[in-house]
Amino acid sequence: DWENLCILNIRGGEYKRHKNLILPKSYWSNAIKNMKKHYPNLIYKIVTDDYRYAKRLLPDIEIIKGDISLDFYLLQNAKYLIISNSSFSYFPIRMGKDPIMVIAPYCWSRFGNKYNRWSSPANCYENFTWQDNKGNIVTKEELDLSLFNTRREFEKYNVRTNKKNLNYKSRKNIFIPTRIKKIIKYFLSLLFPLKY
Repeated sequence: DWENLCILNIRGGEYKRHKNLILPKSYWSNAIKNMKKHYPNLIYKIVTDDYRYAKRLLPDIEIIKGDISLDFYLLQNAKYLIISNSSFSYFPIRMGKDPIMVIAPYCWSRFGNKYNRWSSPANCYENFTWQDNKGNIVTKEELDLSLFNTRREFEKYNVRTNKKNLNYKSRKNIFIPTRIKKIIKYFLSLLFPLKY
């Protein structure tokens, strides 16, 4: 029933290896509390790229098992959403009808940074409700100030590089063949689904 359904789009996968990208459990539980303040009768369901991770993270919420096209369809048609900092949620939301409420992580891929800076101000999407790392909904004034400060900070940078830096390969990647790394990562994901 679309009228009472809230979809959580939990991103796991390679995000778990990057502490600046993966969202903590508190983000999801706070977002559910914030959604319930406005819409107390919703049913919550998860779409995810990482079933084991999402099941361990929020074991009491049903995960809709499907492929990427079903996930896209659900995100496109849901009226209530709590999303991760992934472009996979952005595109179906924008291609569908405007949802009633979308809760998203404040500063997008730099959620919880002490400077309240965005890695890209272009990720501040119109009509989203932004939630900070303490579970507070960010006001329009706070949002505008963080965007202003981010842009002002980026104006100081001038990125330059050379061929040597562009061809750099990490030493740790030289000695382990890709095929072996994939096998190791697979077994680690079975043993530690919240990490790998």
